[in-house]
Amino acid sequence: MGSVDLKQMHRISIVWGSILLIIVIGLTFMGFYLKHNTKVYRDYEKLVAEKTKDYVLTNSLIYGKTVQLKLEDLIENKVIDSNIVNDKECKGYVEIEYMKESQYNYKTYLQCGKYKTRGYKKI
Repeated sequence: MGSVDLKQMHRISIVWGSILLIIVIGLTFMGFYLKHNTKVYRDYEKLVAEKTKDYVLTNSLIYGKTVQLKLEDLIENKVIDSNIVNDKECKGYVEIEYMKESQYNYKTYLQCGKYKTRGYKKI
């Protein structure tokens, strides 16, 4: 077995450490970039869910069941004004899941251009 050259090992460690640092920094910036670009869609999802909740509670539309309301129906009933976000037309729905004792969970699912909410299913 040959002897270990400590200087060469030191250089290799620095190179690999630098590569790993560049990868971590690159992935961090990509994450911030994606988060920034999807913020407008996530804000719209929250707005649609809040307005749908007010609409459903005001009109007593559901009782004890899980339902889906299409984005087009919400626009037609003037619950929301538009389905345009970032100059892209959105398709989607709000899933209203019955939890227990008149408690519901409102979750908006959107598809706007390349953006799609995780768990979105075409209906």
